[in-house]
Amino acid sequence: MTTTGNSRTGLLKILQRAAAALAAATLAGAALGSDLRGARYDPATDSIVVEVAYRGTNPRHEFSVQWGPCENGAVVGRLIDSQWRDEAVRPYRLFDHVGLEGIPCRAARVTLRMGRTSHATVFVPTKGASDAS
Repeated sequence: MTTTGNSRTGLLKILQRAAAALAAATLAGAALGSDLRGARYDPATDSIVVEVAYRGTNPRHEFSVQWGPCENGAVVGRLIDSQWRDEAVRPYRLFDHVGLEGIPCRAARVTLRMGRTSHATVFVPTKGASDAS
């Protein structure tokens, strides 16, 4: 009976550790969570206006973009949170302008990515192109 009791106790401990690890992983994912909610090209400022939802301790997160190469009229930019290690305390939502300085090509289909799954795609015309037809 001692062997069975030890086996059950060992199994219980393994299950408790697995549950704790799963809870920690879930919380870590939420702490690092940010979401690109939308994007549009703004011809008045020649920038991309993005809506970002994130969790943190303050509403003053700043986002920058790291451009990839231009391939067949398309380019990917990675949005980077300046406070990516901020503790996920409260939800925030912001609208920000992403400058197009350094973009490797125009006119282009621009996909902005944030994290593994969050992305938005907009068309950015040649600089100075008129919207009037």
